[in-house]
Amino acid sequence: MPLTEWATRFRENYDVTESPAVHCVPPNLPALFFPPYLLGIELSDDRVVLHHEYFAVVRTVPLGGEPVRSEPSGLFGYATARLDGESLVVESERFPEQAAGLASIYDPNGRGGELPSSTGKRLTERYSVTDDGTSLTLEYTVEDPEYLTATFTDRVIHTQLADGTPIENFECDEESASRTIQNVARQD
Repeated sequence: MPLTEWATRFRENYDVTESPAVHCVPPNLPALFFPPYLLGIELSDDRVVLHHEYFAVVRTVPLGGEPVRSEPSGLFGYATARLDGESLVVESERFPEQAAGLASIYDPNGRGGELPSSTGKRLTERYSVTDDGTSLTLEYTVEDPEYLTATFTDRVIHTQLADGTPIENFECDEESASRTIQNVARQD
């Protein structure tokens, strides 16, 4: 990610023990996009439901219309969706400031650290099924003028699993999360 000077300093001074994950607060988008956790998508006439297995985040987004809060906590901003040919496009804005808003310690963008986001973060997700029907390509674009010097675009590919493959219930236990983060801190 093309980081501002402020974001670079944040990463250099990052203290893993201050991670929101210690308190079972999920990382935000785009961190939730990365495997090995599953992503389920249900599309109906008037909405799309995106079920992220990691931290059991479920976002319900209307097809068309004004952006709405995509899940109860408001952590994942306000979103709207549309179909663009064979692709599903989800656009989100009005995110709250977050400590792990752009990247978490566990995703490739975080590279062992977390990156915050501001209320100016905007995200566009474009989901397309590959020609052979075996994979889902997610191309995402994120902008945040406080932490990024330019728009950042990347892609994640999810392999289709057999129908009926369950999305497991992710339960976070603060005591376990705290121990995990402490172990990561000791490795640094």
